[in-house]
Amino acid sequence: MPRKIRSTFFGLVTLCLGRIRQEEGDEIFVEEDRNVYRRLIMKDGVPEGILFQGDIAHSGIWQYMIKSKIDISSMKIRFLRLRLLILRNRRSWEICVEK
Repeated sequence: MPRKIRSTFFGLVTLCLGRIRQEEGDEIFVEEDRNVYRRLIMKDGVPEGILFQGDIAHSGIWQYMIKSKIDISSMKIRFLRLRLLILRNRRSWEICVEK
């Protein structure tokens, strides 16, 4: 299970899952605005860690993908605004992207 840290500091919710330090060969995706900061670390198409501040919605999905080492490199859309639905079929987990 990836390491998980959640805290609230002056009303700002922060969540870290997995590895949050950048290493050589990592891809870093950052999205921020006035109320939200999101950072994703990926290596070889597999998410290895996230840092969310503000809105931590859908963090359970990211925890599942980090733990299961799911390759999401084929998703050519903005990673951090994904609304993911996980559907259970008979053979494996499938990830469907809802726009």
